[in-house]
Amino acid sequence: MKNPSKTITLFLPSQFASEQSSPNVDNLEDAADIDELIEEAMEENAEQKEKKSKIRRSEVQLGEIIGKGGMGLVHIGNQAIIERQVAIKKLRTVHPKLSKALIHEAKVMGSLEHPNIIPVHAVNIINETEPEVVMKYIQGTSFDKKISKKPTEKEIRENLQVLQQVCRPLEFAHSQEILHRDIKPENIMLGTFGEVYLLDWGLALETDKARSTAKGLVGTPSYMAPEMLSGDPTRVGVFTDVYLLGAVLHEVITGKRRHEGKTIKEALNQAERSVPYLYPKGIQSLLGEIANKACSRAVKYRYKSVMEFRIAISDIIIRWDALSVSQAAEEKLAQLKELHTDPSGGQIQAHALYNQARFGFEQSLKLFPKNHRAKKGIDNCIHAMANLMIEMGQLDYGQSLLQELSRHDASLENKLLYLLAEEEKKKKAAKDLKRIADR
Repeated sequence: MKNPSKTITLFLPSQFASEQSSPNVDNLEDAADIDELIEEAMEENAEQKEKKSKIRRSEVQLGEIIGKGGMGLVHIGNQAIIERQVAIKKLRTVHPKLSKALIHEAKVMGSLEHPNIIPVHAVNIINETEPEVVMKYIQGTSFDKKISKKPTEKEIRENLQVLQQVCRPLEFAHSQEILHRDIKPENIMLGTFGEVYLLDWGLALETDKARSTAKGLVGTPSYMAPEMLSGDPTRVGVFTDVYLLGAVLHEVITGKRRHEGKTIKEALNQAERSVPYLYPKGIQSLLGEIANKACSRAVKYRYKSVMEFRIAISDIIIRWDALSVSQAAEEKLAQLKELHTDPSGGQIQAHALYNQARFGFEQSLKLFPKNHRAKKGIDNCIHAMANLMIEMGQLDYGQSLLQELSRHDASLENKLLYLLAEEEKKKKAAKDLKRIADR
């Protein structure tokens, strides 16, 4: 048991699995790992496999291996009658417990018909004991391959869209009282044409059967919620999948796993403590607040549902969009202010920059009404244009703009009053001259 980023299934000794015992990861040395179980079964079945050739009770032809999991292998296959490619999940070796687990996974996936869950076409039993699950074949890559070690804002933004889609099948599964319990980037498939699938429902738990489910430590240590360490199925819930989503969000933001222990024991110790992380300022900090809330050690502080978690991310994306629009508007505002020192700047250019900047700030405010930066930007935009129009002699327009300002600028208003008075003097002088000329 060395890799904390791989799914583990441990059959616990009774003293560790009891409800009274606390999560003590030191006892893990006494647990039976699923890999050990597989090795044992392989030895038992080796002689039988040599003596007995397999008779396939299926119209599916096996192809090469295209994926490997904790207990199974995924082959590409050909469904002869329908003439289509399929994915076929088989056990690495035959064992009653593993066979039961694979059939359980197929039943769960088959009962959850959702666009983000791979459809199960059939379950075939080979040689009376060996199951194989025939599924839709998806071409693509796993989500963990898309998350870089140092994500850029563009990459974070794209990966947030993926994470939001992952929430949908979970919301549906929870409505059917089914928990996933092993959400991680490796179990998320990105199709070639933009599809997103949540894979590996092998650890899925039907909550109404939790009391009759065997106790055992299951999941992936690098993402595990603290309540999973008890090994008691009755102690997990929707809040557990919310925690796992928060751990994936943490990786999307930072490029690092939530529990970074180099060994399983270290990762589980970090999961048990579940200490909040400090994120960089800006958009990462806002997203980090969501991750920390989802990964709170105490269940009562987490999001109450996957939907709440998804909506929180949507709100941040909206704020992000609003911020981007504000930044573009600020560039136009900076250009408008430069016309103040450029005597060659014309009124047409000033009006174009003003309209673009103000429209940008107003759009930003529509996206995110609490965007104080956009509110201030509108005011700065009006002020800059009023100042420029007054300098260009458009006093009436400048005066109307000053009336829109939310703040009082005595200096600019005095300047306007002075220029209006001067203009009035000139008009009066022109009238006097005209009167004299008419005599």
